Amino acid sequence: MSFTFDLSPPRRRRLAPPAVLIASILALCSGCGSKSDGGGGGGGGPDTTPPSVLSVTPADQATGVPVNAAVVVTFSEPIDPVSATPATISVLGVSGSVSASGSTATFTPTGLLPADEDLAVQVSVGVRDLAGNNLGSGWNGGFRTAGQPVANAGADVVATRGTPATLDGRGSAPIAGGTLTYEWTQIEGAYVGNLTGVLPSFAAPDENSTLLFELVVRENGSPSAPDTVAVVVTDNAAGAFFVTPAGDAAAAGRINTPTSNLQAAINAASALGGGTVHVAAGTWNGQVQLKSGVHLRGGYDAATWRRDPALHASLLTGHTQPVVGNNVDDVTIDGFEIAAADAGGNGNSIGVLLTEATAVVLRHNRISAGRGGDGGNGSNGTVGGPGSTGGGGDDEGGCVPARQGGGGANSGTNRAGGKGGNGGFYGGSDGNGGAGPDGNGGGGGGTYNTGSRGDNGGPGSGGGHGAGGGTFGLLAGGAYLNAGNRGDTGSTGAPGGGGGGGGGGGGNAISACGGGGGGGGGGGVGGTGGLGGYGGGASIAVLVSLGSDVEIDRCELSAADGGDGGYGGTGGNGGGGGNGGAGGDGSNGLIDIGGGGRGGNGGPGGKGGYGGGGGGGPSLGVLQSSSSTVTISLDTTISVGTPGAGGIRPDSNGNNGSAGLAAEVKVVVDTSEPTL
Repeated sequence: MSFTFDLSPPRRRRLAPPAVLIASILALCSGCGSKSDGGGGGGGGPDTTPPSVLSVTPADQATGVPVNAAVVVTFSEPIDPVSATPATISVLGVSGSVSASGSTATFTPTGLLPADEDLAVQVSVGVRDLAGNNLGSGWNGGFRTAGQPVANAGADVVATRGTPATLDGRGSAPIAGGTLTYEWTQIEGAYVGNLTGVLPSFAAPDENSTLLFELVVRENGSPSAPDTVAVVVTDNAAGAFFVTPAGDAAAAGRINTPTSNLQAAINAASALGGGTVHVAAGTWNGQVQLKSGVHLRGGYDAATWRRDPALHASLLTGHTQPVVGNNVDDVTIDGFEIAAADAGGNGNSIGVLLTEATAVVLRHNRISAGRGGDGGNGSNGTVGGPGSTGGGGDDEGGCVPARQGGGGANSGTNRAGGKGGNGGFYGGSDGNGGAGPDGNGGGGGGTYNTGSRGDNGGPGSGGGHGAGGGTFGLLAGGAYLNAGNRGDTGSTGAPGGGGGGGGGGGGNAISACGGGGGGGGGGGVGGTGGLGGYGGGASIAVLVSLGSDVEIDRCELSAADGGDGGYGGTGGNGGGGGNGGAGGDGSNGLIDIGGGGRGGNGGPGGKGGYGGGGGGGPSLGVLQSSSSTVTISLDTTISVGTPGAGGIRPDSNGNNGSAGLAAEVKVVVDTSEPTL
């Protein structure tokens, strides 16, 4: 309060007596120093009156308090905002913040209050007024919260692009039969507008996507916990199928009854004329057979059907050819990891195999091939058969009929031994030479003399080594065949030469002829050549053949190492030559007559050649037949491994196979296609 004194010169009026003026001033000052609430010391002294709590909302013992309520405390006078904290004004067991303005302080919970629960409120004496006076006494009370209504946003929805979709909150439940209000909030996807009411509708976006909505219902101001619903927008809602690892293998595969059987879902969509199979994060082992008009989209979260392939990997693996499309049309594979297993034996590992496939799109996939299998070693050649023993010559005797030389042996080839010479009166005839690298026939014996032995046949020459396999096999019927880079078989060794026939023995002039010469032994058969080593298997991320039309868009392709080629087999040893036949006996016990000479032995067969080593398997990002069209986006990456090594024999015999080749893209002719 202020006072104004008029010090201007006196006016022409009558002043009140001094005593009256003093009384008036004292009357005006009688309230100086008092607090607005009537308390405190007078006469301008300090404020020492403590503040007090006038009211608390919700009131003590209140029930049905909404779970989103704040606690408001009203004091008897303005308080120091610094003293109003969660330590001085609190709801026990509930976190929150406190703000103060004037004589009011508000406790705001961090979240919703616990539903249907008794809560205690405390105001401590730490609260003080602007003069620093603490609360005279603390305040303790409490209230009971209302139960929460229950929001039910309904079952997940599948919508065709650009068509109406409806959400359903009719499953929500009030606390005790009250009226609910519905608040829908879109939390993901292209915005579709403000949604209200229990059955809101909207137009689905014109793109494949997932929309997520939260529903909160309120009853008498008390909100429910939110409930979430997904709307999956796809090409054709009627043909939409859903696959999760935890699904029932026998289920229908719809959004609210997903299946775990990926191939069954593909087949079901195909039976309806086409559709889209939505695949959640997980691993699917085995081979996937594509169907015309059925698209695959991976990378979904099974709980919300939110799609992010980087976070929710859908892996197709467990097979050396995990994805195969033969004679299919209009197929898109989007958002998968496709990993072919390493091949065993000399097999191939191919991530995606497409033959006679048109309008196929591989988009946003990570496709990898495993290692090609190592080629097996070629089998060894077989040992050649032995030559036969030459026939024995006739013993001495009368000259009618003449004493015949033994026949030459047959070796199973054209390397027969020579026939022995015939015995005679005065001198036996010479033996015949053997076939092949001939052993010469033995000379005939003179009168009384024994015929000469035939010479042995010469050995057969060794077979030539097979050529090593090349750098690449062949593409035939849409399949890579590593038979195309197998090593050649070694050639068979030449047979040994036949032994020469023994000479005939000489007779006498009286009546006896000498013994016939023995036949030459047959030459040994040559050993067969060793078989060529098998080519190594291929590692191919994507193989496209037989007039296919494929687009590869924003993918990561990788091939592993090609398999090593096997080495060629050892050539078989040649068979031994047959023994020469014995010459006929020249003694009859009375007179000495010349015996026949022994036939020469056949020569051994030649050793078979070594098989060539198999070629190494290739490492390829894309293998494409020349009749096919493959379009690869610039932001697709391709990496390849090391090609397989050619087959090399540890003993360094024979010809080695060539190393395979590595290339990001390889275009070749499919040998099963007609050439122009």
